[in-house]
Amino acid sequence: MLVNAAGVFRKERHVTPDGLELTFATNVVAYFLLTNLLLDALKRAAHAGKANTGTIGTPGPAASPARIVNIASRYGNTTLNFDDLQTAKGKYNYLRSTPPTMLARVLLTQEFGERLRGTGVVANAVHPGLVKDTALLQDVGGPFRWVTNTFGAPADKAADTAVWLATAPETAEVSGKLWAKRKELPTPGMGSDPEARRRLWEACTRLTGL
Repeated sequence: MLVNAAGVFRKERHVTPDGLELTFATNVVAYFLLTNLLLDALKRAAHAGKANTGTIGTPGPAASPARIVNIASRYGNTTLNFDDLQTAKGKYNYLRSTPPTMLARVLLTQEFGERLRGTGVVANAVHPGLVKDTALLQDVGGPFRWVTNTFGAPADKAADTAVWLATAPETAEVSGKLWAKRKELPTPGMGSDPEARRRLWEACTRLTGL
């Protein structure tokens, strides 16, 4: 299984050594690239799991399909500006740069789910809610960090749905969905647009050279 959980929330715009804006590079491109680089291994794991199905038809521990779990978020009315995915235009603001990356994670999850249909590999996204005492908001600080650390859930509770998606028998064939508290969430707006998924996939392909 693969759980993509890396993320940044930066107050100022930074550029990586590869020339990518740091928030988009970490929150989106890294998920796309790492998952694609591991796809062959995930497909082999799924195939091996099917081969290890019990003789009486009961799957053994390895028989669950390989799973991809992307930590994401509810994205509200956010949209992706395909002319400025890396927030290079105008004044940079973390409230402008970060929410679209959460939508992007949902779109990538849906696209992976579609492209991997029939391979035994499933992909899902998780909204963990506010999580207290992490380093995610260290750079931002202020009231936002205080609210998160005061009202957020501890990491072990916030991780419950991600672990459930990665391991539970009942989620073995679920794919391309967004979840919170073990319940499927709707993906309104651009989150249900196949064309947006395609455009984002193509943009990530160009940026990574895959």
